[in-house]
Amino acid sequence: MITVLQGGLLELDNKIAEAIQSLMGGELNLPDPVNPLQQIIMNMIQEKMKPIPEQEIMIKDAKGKFKGA
Repeated sequence: MITVLQGGLLELDNKIAEAIQSLMGGELNLPDPVNPLQQIIMNMIQEKMKPIPEQEIMIKDAKGKFKGA
């Protein structure tokens, strides 16, 4: 049981060491920066998703006139 645990810890230590070496070596693959056209489209979508401000609803009476007007 102890040897299995020691083996697992050694494997974990090796993986952490490899990850640190790859980060320090500059092998970090970052995604491409946002394209300006993509940003414009995203801004348009965000504007369309904003909630509509509440508006007062005017109701007409039996004579066809708006109430309260």
